[in-house]
Amino acid sequence: WLRVHTSDGIESLPVSGTAAVCSFHKNGAEWQQETSGIAASMQMMLHPELPILFRVCHVRNTGTRPVMLDWLAGQDVGLADIGMLKNNEAYVCQYLDHRIVEHPVARKVVLSRNNLHPTNPFAVNCCLQGAQSASTDGYQFFGTDYKLSGVPAALHTPALENRVRQYEFAYAALQTRTIELQAGQSDTVVFALYVVKEHPQVSSTADLVLVDELLGAELPQPGQRLSDASANAFFAATPLLDAEALDEAQ
Repeated sequence: WLRVHTSDGIESLPVSGTAAVCSFHKNGAEWQQETSGIAASMQMMLHPELPILFRVCHVRNTGTRPVMLDWLAGQDVGLADIGMLKNNEAYVCQYLDHRIVEHPVARKVVLSRNNLHPTNPFAVNCCLQGAQSASTDGYQFFGTDYKLSGVPAALHTPALENRVRQYEFAYAALQTRTIELQAGQSDTVVFALYVVKEHPQVSSTADLVLVDELLGAELPQPGQRLSDASANAFFAATPLLDAEALDEAQ
């Protein structure tokens, strides 16, 4: 999500999912979104050699006034065999250990490790230009009203909690620094996910060497545009069903 900060509050703009225009490329996918005075895009690509997923986020001020912006990005975290996740992902989440650590460049970094799996798979979530806040569980990010509103609670808060919570919905979220763009200016931030198949050691600041490796990795290019995506599927376009709470008699 791209967020625009104004004197009236925070306006959020989804730059992924069915709310944005999507196209498939040779090496990934791209989502585009545009609103009054803002043009944004997000390219999702895998590194050709390393187990890294990049989300490259571009924004341009197409208006005539300065704007204040930031990005929020979330990553559902499983870190287990596909059969285990399909059977009971909530159970797996109980055994995922999360840490929020500080890096001199990427700032807030989320480390996640499966303590139950024999190989202890591990993941690093970070923003290469620096994240000012982070959270680790979907309960923090989406809140309890999401099923009714369809809007994550975090979109309207100044910052994420910067606190490790571990329920049954592992979700690593990051907030970028605040970006000020003058008319005609543009900016790019990159979110990165680095997955390690075997990590016998407990998560620690020693794992920040992986962030250094991310900072030195060459970003892939999306490549040739192959086709446009369609969001006409029933489950993608159908609104959420609102329901009322039962009273004592019911």
